[in-house]
Amino acid sequence: MNFPDCASTGSIGCGQEGRKAESMCSLPKPANIDNNRDAEGEILQKLAELVRQGLEVVRRRVSEEAEEVLRSTKTEEPVVGENRAGETTTQATLQERAKRGRESEARGERGLIKRTREEEAHTDEEDEAKPLVLSSSGHASSPTGRRSREENGFKDDEGTTDRTRPGASNSYPRHFTEDMLPVGVEEEVVGGWVRGTIARLLSFVGFPSTPREAAVAANALLDYTWQKLNTGHWQDVPITWRLVFTWGSIAVVHILLADLQLSLSGGANTTQAHFSSAAEIVRACDRGLLMGAPVGDNPLHKVASLFNSHARLSATMADLPAEALPVAQQDEATVHFPLPSGRCPPLDRFLLNYMNKSVPVKLLGIVDHWPALKMWRIPYLRELAGARTVPVEVGARYTDSTWSQTLLTLDEYLTRYVSQPAAGAPTGYLAQHQLLDQIPELRDDLLVPDYCHLGEEEPRLHAWLGPRGTVSPLHHDPDHNILVQVLGYKYIRLYAEDQSPLLYPHPDPLLSNTSQAEIEGPQADWPLLQQAQYHDLILAPGESLYIPPRYWHYVRSLSTSFSVSFWWR
Repeated sequence: MNFPDCASTGSIGCGQEGRKAESMCSLPKPANIDNNRDAEGEILQKLAELVRQGLEVVRRRVSEEAEEVLRSTKTEEPVVGENRAGETTTQATLQERAKRGRESEARGERGLIKRTREEEAHTDEEDEAKPLVLSSSGHASSPTGRRSREENGFKDDEGTTDRTRPGASNSYPRHFTEDMLPVGVEEEVVGGWVRGTIARLLSFVGFPSTPREAAVAANALLDYTWQKLNTGHWQDVPITWRLVFTWGSIAVVHILLADLQLSLSGGANTTQAHFSSAAEIVRACDRGLLMGAPVGDNPLHKVASLFNSHARLSATMADLPAEALPVAQQDEATVHFPLPSGRCPPLDRFLLNYMNKSVPVKLLGIVDHWPALKMWRIPYLRELAGARTVPVEVGARYTDSTWSQTLLTLDEYLTRYVSQPAAGAPTGYLAQHQLLDQIPELRDDLLVPDYCHLGEEEPRLHAWLGPRGTVSPLHHDPDHNILVQVLGYKYIRLYAEDQSPLLYPHPDPLLSNTSQAEIEGPQADWPLLQQAQYHDLILAPGESLYIPPRYWHYVRSLSTSFSVSFWWR
């Protein structure tokens, strides 16, 4: 993807910012809703429309996947191609998978759903026995209190309902059948039980409502897959399991959307209960996005964005006026050996003078046209994505024994760790997270610098959001890196690779790219470090830093800070 260089500044400025502000859903706060029945009715009407849109997005994407699988299995010649997840698959493999699926069904291996029908007593306690989505605190919780099967419009063993089972919608060309699997999911890896369960769950997508046992099956599938994803090293987990988690999450979101639609039409639940259901939908989307594999046109992105504003209404938040104030440098830092800077160097000069020679440089003016420089403030982040679940590092440094990770909504993180941190509380840092992939609306506020396209791979974007005092210990990375400071200030110190013998590399192989030394600690504790040569700088909003591969760098936030790094090879 090619973007304008420095000479093309300002081309997307105010126009894009205005459209983004206009498109964001501004809703009254819960206290105002209680006192205004008209406002409540308007909000619920809006929520009902969003449910309809969400169901449309999910059903259309699942239908497209079914169409792609069907088209692949009908191809007679074994053609090798790349699927939506980037996995290589042959048509012969897909045909063989479908054949095995039909043989499996003939043997009566119907998967979990059939066993559920035979064995489950369908009590409320059993329906909520397994975890499905994460609560805002990061703990697992069940989806929704399941209503009777009659309410969902399906037959019970003891009788029938006054509604018949709905057929698949005619507005979609294809829907999943039980001998189909999403592209990239290999039965040889997951086995017949998972194959039958995920296929059956996706076959329900497109129906106006789903059978009660579908939620039980979805609980079990995600719980089982979650264990697979958390066994061993993350990079060793087969991509198939991540794809199963993605498509399982899509099926879960469909179930939750159908439940909310039924609840809104029946009028039985309170307004606050509807908001809680919206929050549950957003959490299910984020769980799939965080743990699953990327798929093209992932509906979880769109659904989470649709319901963010209503999900935020499920929690009461105090106004924090200070968040709207400009961010100033709060902590001091002395620059001893300033790093040279350059203003918008041409691509060839950047390649020859910096990339090829492994020379860091402070870059000025390369992101002056970014809307993010004006828009990325705490209130904006809350309104855009406050209900979204994000991973947070808790602790001063990732090398500390007390360091840990947790999951919080962005609203909770900003309040607890950035705007109103408790005295003596540990530091919380949203660090090295692909936030802009999880929340594409944020990516709309920036353009990737052209320098990042000088490598052989597309750049990977990571976000760094945190309060003053967050520290990244001295370490090095294997990739080229341009770090862009969007909000706040950071102090950075840089050491060349040839200084490594003086930097106390960690003896643990897993931390060999990290120094044991406290860079701004007592000098007497690290005598060799005092002999090492370095450059340092303060990175201000709108400024960028190029860090070559294997170049040691130490970073400390001098204020509330939001940075984006672009890594490439």
